[in-house]
Amino acid sequence: MVKHMKKLISFLAVLLVSSAVSARLGDYDHLRYTPSYAWTSKPTCDTGLTNVEIWVTDVGGYNGSTYSGSKWRCTGTSWVPTASVLTLCTDGATHTHTGDTNVTTLATCTIPANAMGANGRIRISSNWSANNDASVKTAYFYFNGAGGTLYRSFALTSTVSGRFLWELQNKNDTASQVGHYFGAGGDFGTNSTGTTTSSVDTTAAVDIVLRGQLADGTDNINLLSYTVELIR
Repeated sequence: MVKHMKKLISFLAVLLVSSAVSARLGDYDHLRYTPSYAWTSKPTCDTGLTNVEIWVTDVGGYNGSTYSGSKWRCTGTSWVPTASVLTLCTDGATHTHTGDTNVTTLATCTIPANAMGANGRIRISSNWSANNDASVKTAYFYFNGAGGTLYRSFALTSTVSGRFLWELQNKNDTASQVGHYFGAGGDFGTNSTGTTTSSVDTTAAVDIVLRGQLADGTDNINLLSYTVELIR
């Protein structure tokens, strides 16, 4: 009898703790067995939720119209992705600009508020093509919207394609970033110009924007695919 009572007491203790956490987290997702939230409606991460995991429906795998979602863990002070490299956005559809010489947005990827943390890194890889002539076709990469900091630009001239990668990172500060100089010729290596920096508050949502421009409006520039990753 005593043995059974001890088991019952242990079971009730676990049930009480589970009920307390469940009261804060809400119903469990019937497929993933983790609480499911939109990013802006998730509970505050504090010591009471340390090591608790949730599923976020609107962060991860965005392809321009839908999300695949992602899992996050509470550290006791903040939510971090359970994957060390999280794909925020990825799209293999072709986005084309032609017909004028305006700088035109071809893709946008939003970094959720507080997702980067103080030392988070953003990595963007992309594939481009253009018609082959002597006129300049330029790809631009902006941080913090179309009017934000220009981190990278590449000219496609007398060539038909290019693959580019660039990164930026918070500098142990959610409002300070550094990346490779935007005009450098390669993605890795040295340059004589320096680095590109910005002071964007990443405790608010921030947009990565990929844009294209033509010197001759009869030409074309095409964003063939891109992926934006969060590394923490």
